[in-house]
Amino acid sequence: ARCVVRALLRWGWIAVSGWALTITGVPHVFTTHDQGTLTSSSPLWWAGETGVVYANGWLSPPRGTISERAKPLEGELEVSPLSFELHDAATTAGGSPLLTSLAGRDAALLTSTPLASTITASATSITVGNGALFTAPCFAWLNTECVRVTAVAGNVLTVTRGRLGTKAIAHTVDAATGYFPELYASVPWTTRRKVNLWRVEGTTATLYWSGYAVRAPALAAEGARYAMACDPLWQVQASNGIGGNTGSTRLAGYNSGNVNESNTGGQQLFVSRTTLSGGTDPATGTRVNVRTCGSYRTLELLFRQHADLASSLTNSAGQRVVYHYTRTADGIAINADSTQPFRIEAAWSQTAGITQDARANGTRHAVTARLSEVPQGGVTLVSTAAGNVSYLVSSLASLPTTWTETTTTEASMTTAEQPALRLHLDESWSALLTRVTTADTAALGPHISGSAIVWAPRRAGAQVPQPRTGTVPHTWVLLGSPVLKVAYRVRTDHWLLGLKHSVIGLCEDARAEDWDWSSVYAAGTSGPALRATAGLRTAREWLFDGDRTLGSVVTECSLLHGCTPVTRSGRLAIHAWGWPAAGAAPVVTLTSTDLIGLPTWSRWADGIVNRLKIKGEALNVEATLQQSRARYGPGRTITVELAGIEEQSLPVDDPYAFAREVVGRLELWSEPLAVATLTLKASLWDTVELGALIRVSEWMLPDGSGGRGLVAKVGLVVARTLDLERAQMRVEALLFPRQSYPYAPCGKADSVVSSTVLQLASGYVTSVYTYSGGVDAGTFAAGDVIDLIERDTTTLWTEQLTVQSVDTGTNRMTFTSAMSATAQSKIAAGWVDVRFANYSATTATQKSNWMFVGDDTTLVIDSTADAVRPIAP
Repeated sequence: ARCVVRALLRWGWIAVSGWALTITGVPHVFTTHDQGTLTSSSPLWWAGETGVVYANGWLSPPRGTISERAKPLEGELEVSPLSFELHDAATTAGGSPLLTSLAGRDAALLTSTPLASTITASATSITVGNGALFTAPCFAWLNTECVRVTAVAGNVLTVTRGRLGTKAIAHTVDAATGYFPELYASVPWTTRRKVNLWRVEGTTATLYWSGYAVRAPALAAEGARYAMACDPLWQVQASNGIGGNTGSTRLAGYNSGNVNESNTGGQQLFVSRTTLSGGTDPATGTRVNVRTCGSYRTLELLFRQHADLASSLTNSAGQRVVYHYTRTADGIAINADSTQPFRIEAAWSQTAGITQDARANGTRHAVTARLSEVPQGGVTLVSTAAGNVSYLVSSLASLPTTWTETTTTEASMTTAEQPALRLHLDESWSALLTRVTTADTAALGPHISGSAIVWAPRRAGAQVPQPRTGTVPHTWVLLGSPVLKVAYRVRTDHWLLGLKHSVIGLCEDARAEDWDWSSVYAAGTSGPALRATAGLRTAREWLFDGDRTLGSVVTECSLLHGCTPVTRSGRLAIHAWGWPAAGAAPVVTLTSTDLIGLPTWSRWADGIVNRLKIKGEALNVEATLQQSRARYGPGRTITVELAGIEEQSLPVDDPYAFAREVVGRLELWSEPLAVATLTLKASLWDTVELGALIRVSEWMLPDGSGGRGLVAKVGLVVARTLDLERAQMRVEALLFPRQSYPYAPCGKADSVVSSTVLQLASGYVTSVYTYSGGVDAGTFAAGDVIDLIERDTTTLWTEQLTVQSVDTGTNRMTFTSAMSATAQSKIAAGWVDVRFANYSATTATQKSNWMFVGDDTTLVIDSTADAVRPIAP
């Protein structure tokens, strides 16, 4: 009992029930002991679903540590792996052990039934081979997804998708390759499922750690427990290919790209000209042209159509010429005959062709010729003049069922996602087929059509091929069966919103709920990360087909914009690093009495950064922070490797302006930074997270001015470690030599309500572009000393007042004393602003929280002893 009390005191909680573990797709909650029905506000808590069973006492209390470290200079996040121990007790008297039942299963030995047809991520009706395996209501498992069967009608199941924390995804049946996903009546495997560790206080569960059971559970030596080794959430999701399982097909047969077969216009696969008898010289006779375009599954079908058309057209011209085409080892044998002399000309697409006159053979005239270099394994023509196109393909099974572009607008910024088919043309160019439709008909078999082609370069500096002659467009001739790969074209006004509304959804493991988006945009308000990166050329255009990982996209964008992934209540988030803001409220204020043991102090091991390199196929920029280099010599270089041109358009329009903006963000790391390491009680884990601002007063640590003792020093948490057994947490906080100061507020006087009440305009110039970024009255506070200043005059006039209160609802400001009659008349007749008074006249709060102009010679502000403040980006 004394040990339990000590543990509770160390954690700093009044009552702690223990721990819980959930595994997505597994209908059990594993707890350290019986603690009743649990609830949680976390979006990752699914244990309240019907059918979930509590396995109380199956989980051993977790041991070891949870460590998290943000790495701003790499744009990365490190989180420690965890291993859990689960007891293998029987679920019922005489029943089989639960963990052995879950972990020891081989899917091949379990009862299942195949999916009968492809289903989308939103389908609620599933047809299977044997519906008798399921009795509603029950859970069923389909690849990584768990569904809830609510009704069974023969072999048709009515289901609710994405149950037990799994992600609803499309499931493809491909009869051509014999792939039929299987629906299981019991959990088929636990390997690589998402695992969440919850701290339980009373009956409330709080997410502490999230990851994946990337390896199968291992039976402990004594045979009574299983160890489940798990990797952290970001480590697994970072390796996810974006659009990595989106499908592909192959071009099939012979395709000119034309939507309809025709004897006129379009790209031509095979062309022949028959010159009919014109007396003694066949060259003077009527000419009959036959052009074969369209799509043909086999070469035999192509030439059969061509021969029939040629015979028909020559007959209509007055001299029937009968054609026969036969495939040979390296080309086509052409045989033609007629009752009169004739000449033939024939050419396969993009080749020189042949010309031959018929020879008399008794009463008939015949031609026997050979056309070589005719592709035997299929050919497809792609022209730079292509508009609507149509191609035969091998299969439609893995292609999307919808090809429409989806757009999402948030914070007045738009993200558009459009599926397309990507076809490599040569080493320099790809074609993106958009606005796709698919069909499988008796005449053509599976085929695709598209109404637009986007030409996508594969290397920097690639030039669109010029016409061969005159206005004839360039045509690529693709042999065999090239791959058409599903790709997603994502265009976004801000990369953070692109992650939220598109990229995460294109990753197999990731769900939007895995991320805390409050730093980006939530509840109608732009978050701190979105605001901090505004104006830094944040628009992006990506093309994803599974080759690029989520980690590469996040790391590249984070390095360019001073961000890193972090954790927020067990979920992932994006944090924008910057100078600690003056006046910002800390998440916790600490003194020596709040610390456990002695704190430590050191310089940040990551060092000083004073050089930047941005490298890409079409861009190489280097920039140096001259002041930092002059003071400390060559420091660390941050190198940003931009993704290739095949994967994204160049993210900058003005490379040098962009480099200056990025260097401005990197200035944060150009001075030696101190790190204070503090040991705190474990209950602060929910509050003191990565990137959090804390305020520390401690007598022993260096103060940065050559003495000892921190007084209300601001720090940003860059790393933290939770000791699960000792119930303590160790925090590493960066101590910056200066803070950032927002521009002091300024409002425009709209009208006089009374001698002491002033109505401010809702925005300085408009409702959007204001000095403060919002309703101006809201940036002033009671006690502020302000000036009324006349703007529309060449003669300076001001009047000093003190703010008594501010009503942000009505946008009114009340003063402690009356405005003069002069002030009231100027407000009524002209342009008067409300601004802070001179620095020496303002309050201590105003001085410490806002930016003021200093003297660049004396390096003080307003002739006081207060030093100037360098502008922090």
